[in-house]
Amino acid sequence: MSETKNLKLFKHEEPLETNNNKFDIDKALNKNWDKVDDYAGEANSKIDLITEIIDLLPKVSNEGESIALENTARAKFTKFRIGGNSSQETRSGKNKIIFDDIKETVNQGITCSIKNGVITLNGTASGVVNFYSNPINISAGKYTLSKNMGGTWSLGTATSSPAILLQRKEEDGSYTTVEGGELKAYSSAKNFTTLDLAEGTYRIRIFIAISNILNNFTWRPQLEEGENFTGFEQGGLMPSVEFPSAIKNVDENIEIDICNKNLLSNKIEDYDISSGLYGYRKIVGELRKKYLVLTITDRDTSIDINEVYFGFTGNGKNGDEEKAWIVQKGSILGVLAGNKRYISTQNFKYFSFYPNNKETFNKIFNRFNIEVELSDESSPSNFITHESKNLVFPLTQGQKLMQGDYLADDGIHHTRKQIVLDGSDDENWAVWTASSTNVERFYTNLEKKLKDNGASLCSHFKFSNINSDTEHFSWSTSAGIRKQFVIFIDKSKATTVTELKTWLSQNPITVEYELAEEEIETYTEVQKEVYEQIKNAISYKGQTNIFSTNEIKPIFEVEALADIGLLLNNMQAQILAGGE
Repeated sequence: MSETKNLKLFKHEEPLETNNNKFDIDKALNKNWDKVDDYAGEANSKIDLITEIIDLLPKVSNEGESIALENTARAKFTKFRIGGNSSQETRSGKNKIIFDDIKETVNQGITCSIKNGVITLNGTASGVVNFYSNPINISAGKYTLSKNMGGTWSLGTATSSPAILLQRKEEDGSYTTVEGGELKAYSSAKNFTTLDLAEGTYRIRIFIAISNILNNFTWRPQLEEGENFTGFEQGGLMPSVEFPSAIKNVDENIEIDICNKNLLSNKIEDYDISSGLYGYRKIVGELRKKYLVLTITDRDTSIDINEVYFGFTGNGKNGDEEKAWIVQKGSILGVLAGNKRYISTQNFKYFSFYPNNKETFNKIFNRFNIEVELSDESSPSNFITHESKNLVFPLTQGQKLMQGDYLADDGIHHTRKQIVLDGSDDENWAVWTASSTNVERFYTNLEKKLKDNGASLCSHFKFSNINSDTEHFSWSTSAGIRKQFVIFIDKSKATTVTELKTWLSQNPITVEYELAEEEIETYTEVQKEVYEQIKNAISYKGQTNIFSTNEIKPIFEVEALADIGLLLNNMQAQILAGGE
């Protein structure tokens, strides 16, 4: 009988059983198991010791949609949690002025487009031009009218400038300008005026005189209650029945980018070259520091880059938004000339190149060494080669991560629930007996209980816990369980359950609310595999960046081991700088 090399386990020789070599139960089984058990105990003690040491080591952490960790060591993350997100466009409704969007229309030589309450005007007026807002009904009180002007203009041969005018509807249906309710385009003219208005119907008139010349000239008219201008906001309460707002979540495969200080990948598979005028890659989700700093140095000057363009852009795929080319038709632009081989920007989050093909990409990265880093300084640090880990956590059809949801060892934890109410029979709507003057109150009991004081969103109504006589939604308790969803809807839309169901069938509403108890959804096999890769991801030496290119980005909660050497060097530099 012999022993194994490491654990010294007893081992029978071949052949296993002869007259002289009987199987020894005590040695081959009992004592072997005792040795294995002793070894396991020692190993567990050492693991516990290592865990305790790791717990004592300095760490860096951060949380957000797009994060940077400074002074990280090259090691496995001590925490890497991916959470959901919920996003909804909202407006307070303070701006009473509402303009319908117009893609583009031409009137008397003036091209007008209206988007999100911003009126853009171009051209030379060949006649008087007027545009009008939708009529609005307001109560009596103090109001502030503001113009919020942009772009350039000139009188031409006219004596009158462009202007906005607040007009009131008279009994005969005509409109007259309110006294003091005109704001002219002169830069010396005030941006806003305070008016004492009577109850009535009003509108905004946009006026352009004959021969006025406008170049990307913009108005952002606003009428708000009170005597102070509080900043421009597009008109109309959102969410509301008139201006519904979709609730957006993390509902597509989750793109996870982990990289070192150099954000710019040199791998073609990380770029979109499938469509668009430019090939591109989004290099940062949010500008978490003051600048994006690009550094460029020569690598192989023999490579022909004539006709090649590359640099920062506003939207990546084309020139519809601003851009800052670094190289244009093979020439490095003046901003990088001489010894200054870097450029910083606060405006662009995409790196783009033209022509959009693989050949161009190869020319760029074989011709130059390029680095893009996040920095609070406008000049670059030492160049390093890009390193990254790209992971994609797949979501199944209809699966989404809402605010507060998160990935864990045992599956996807859901802290919120989302439902669509479309007037179906199983919704069991009922009308509240107490009625208001302008709104009718309806309620339905939802399947899952709402968390006390939990967050909630609705696509068509604002939340309010005050039973006001305006459209909104709230929650109520039935039999001690808080799961009763209540809407207050204008009586012109519904006063009976039948009318409400008809309205909902034409205007289905989405409700998202925080659950009283979390629900756990088991991973698919593919999700389980990717989750393990996420758990084993590593940080990089120096700076580690973590972000996602999803439209609605997940929330990252990350912790990594700090690089002790870097920390000591930084402390020494601070001491020397302080003269100590």
